[in-house]
Amino acid sequence: MTDHDREPGAYVDASGARYVQVGDHNRMHVQAAPRPPVAWPHRIGTPPSLAAARLERGADRELAQSLAESGGTQILYGTGGVGKTQMAAYLAQQLWDNDELDLLVWVTAASREQITDAYARAALDLTGVEDKDPAHGAERFLTWLAGQREKRWLVVLDDLADPQHAKRLWPPVTATGRAVVTTRRQDAALDGHGRVRVPVGVFVPQESLEYLRMRLRADPGWLAEADGLAADLGHLPLALGHATAYMLDQVLPCAAYRGLFADRARRLEEVFPDQQTLPDEYDRTIATTWSLSVEAADRCRPIELAGVVLEAASLLDANGMPAWALDEYVQGPETIRQGLANLQRFSLVEHQGDLVRVHTLVQRMSRERCSDTRMAKLTTAVADRLLARWPAEEGDQEFCGMLRANARALHQSAGAHLFRRNAAHGVLLRSVESMGLAYQADAAVEYVANIYHECVRFLGADHPDAFKARYEYGRLLGQFGDVTAAIEVNEALLDDAVRVFGPRHRITFAVRGQLARWAGVEGDTVRSARVSRNVADEAARVYGSDDPSALIARERAAYQRGMAGDLPGAIGEYRTLVEDAARVLDPSERGMFMIRGQLAEFLGRNGDYARAVDALQELLPECVRHLGADHGITLTMRSQLARWRGASGDVAGAVAGYSFLLSECTRVFGAGGKLTEATREMLADWQKRLPGQS
Repeated sequence: MTDHDREPGAYVDASGARYVQVGDHNRMHVQAAPRPPVAWPHRIGTPPSLAAARLERGADRELAQSLAESGGTQILYGTGGVGKTQMAAYLAQQLWDNDELDLLVWVTAASREQITDAYARAALDLTGVEDKDPAHGAERFLTWLAGQREKRWLVVLDDLADPQHAKRLWPPVTATGRAVVTTRRQDAALDGHGRVRVPVGVFVPQESLEYLRMRLRADPGWLAEADGLAADLGHLPLALGHATAYMLDQVLPCAAYRGLFADRARRLEEVFPDQQTLPDEYDRTIATTWSLSVEAADRCRPIELAGVVLEAASLLDANGMPAWALDEYVQGPETIRQGLANLQRFSLVEHQGDLVRVHTLVQRMSRERCSDTRMAKLTTAVADRLLARWPAEEGDQEFCGMLRANARALHQSAGAHLFRRNAAHGVLLRSVESMGLAYQADAAVEYVANIYHECVRFLGADHPDAFKARYEYGRLLGQFGDVTAAIEVNEALLDDAVRVFGPRHRITFAVRGQLARWAGVEGDTVRSARVSRNVADEAARVYGSDDPSALIARERAAYQRGMAGDLPGAIGEYRTLVEDAARVLDPSERGMFMIRGQLAEFLGRNGDYARAVDALQELLPECVRHLGADHGITLTMRSQLARWRGASGDVAGAVAGYSFLLSECTRVFGAGGKLTEATREMLADWQKRLPGQS
């Protein structure tokens, strides 16, 4: 039949059409052209491009191994910016390039609708059937996956915003199929048959440096202070990527960028690329990335609690803060538990036991969002909480080390807010004292000097807290060996103390006592003993002989008397002082142990080794019981006991005592600690005296 033979309107040209709809008299006929068969291997969806200078991470190898060993679904979880999407994209690319996949499906899983729509499109590609309801198409796709026995497939659900979005949409567990899910969530709802959680953290330091070398083209000048920059950014892959993009655009090497980044007057958004200059196809700034997570956590019950808890956590040590330090601000341990649980669900914090960890950039973002008024109240509440929990005696060095780290972090974060109400918060000098007790010499001296300068800045040079900081500065200088500097500091301090407070003030008496002490250490023991006795007598007249200030002055006078050579006189004074102090001090107080320990010390110096050993053997168990095995006084008592045992002829006992003390000091202070090194030298000295040793 030719075109001229056809009835007008009876035929249509459907070449190239997928669907044809015809009809007449209210009757319609739909004819679908058959879809072309799928070409294998087949890819649905578009994974993101790999980031510039993308390096293979240890986490990549761990993911590949876990996928090979357990199959099923690997759930990559972690805070925003650790590289979860890049890991999934890298894995997918590797499997695809190595011909290990017949089907790759990449799905953006920010909503349930996105997942079902992507599944429905995949079903259309694979089965040729288009469902009007995407939910039916998604079901068809999952059925197709479950029925495969030969086709090797990988489904990636990227950035799953809510586990409920994947309900009844999880890829099936089969012999030939695998799935990877990336998410910030850590909800229990993620668990299920065939699902393996894989935590993703930040770069290890070596990876950070390798990334910087690759991204900055290994220019030696640019890489100066690269390790410091990586630490400043908390080794966060996204932060390193954004920072290097900013550095390249602004022509800033690592050292110069560190200076900008350290400037607290600059907000994060000022030292990272803006929305228009984001690298590596990212569509969110770092601040936006985390802000969205905080907002989502705040929507969890109790409403708007997570952000408040994060504000408090933003002031403390990112590597480990006590959860109880946040209690006072958010009113109760149960409330803090709920707030931390919501933050952990979105990988904004790690909460294990009593410790909380937060990435340092998350902290900075949270602080920048906090108003000055709110920050002031928050700082005081957290500082009060730390000080209230600080033990009077530091027997648990691990716990006290955690307190010191958090007090310093709070100081660094809060600054001027710790000098409100016309005073320096007590947590500042308490942390200095703790550093001294832990034999952290250089750190303690530097830190108390900084506190003094801030006291002068915020309170004035004549404020009592400024005097206290100067006093601690001088005391620590002398304690850790710089006696000449200690004398100079205390001489200037004494003049100012007399001018501001008068000659009979407690601060003035304390400074005079310190001057006498360091004069004795420098060798002027006679003058030191005389001045110490004058200070003790005056303090007793002004405050009473049983006043704590008077007792301290008397103890120093007795000590200097003994150092000046009058050992029997010093022993007599210490025996009287033990009796008098017992009326005022609790037997378990540090002061009582120090007085009794000094009595034993001078007994030994006077040649009465047996009584010195007996006194210390009686004293040591009490120190362990009341102060703790790790307390500095306890360790000092062990050293004295070992020394006087050796002096009495028990060389083996001295070696045994110093050997045990060395293990204790190494455990508490580390192999390089000052007390550890001193103990090692003493042990070596007594080992030489063992029979048979040359």
